Amino acid sequence: MEADELTDGESSRRPRKKRIPKACGACRQSKVKCDGQRPCSRCHSLRKVCTFTERPKDANEMGISE
Repeated sequence: MEADELTDGESSRRPRKKRIPKACGACRQSKVKCDGQRPCSRCHSLRKVCTFTERPKDANEMGISE
C-alpha cells in the first residue's frame, strides 16, 4: 500500500478538538463548556469569580481497579 492511500474509515475521521484539562468552578457547576482561559470568557462576561482548583484523582480516574 502506498503512503497516500487511506483505508476505509480513515478518510472520514475528523481531527479531534483540543480539550482543556479542567473547567473552572463556575462552568463546572453550571455544566457548561469552559474555554480554559484565566479568567474564562464566560466568567469574564458574567463578572463572576473564575477559580481553577486542583482536584485529586481517585482510583477510577487513574484506571486502578480493586
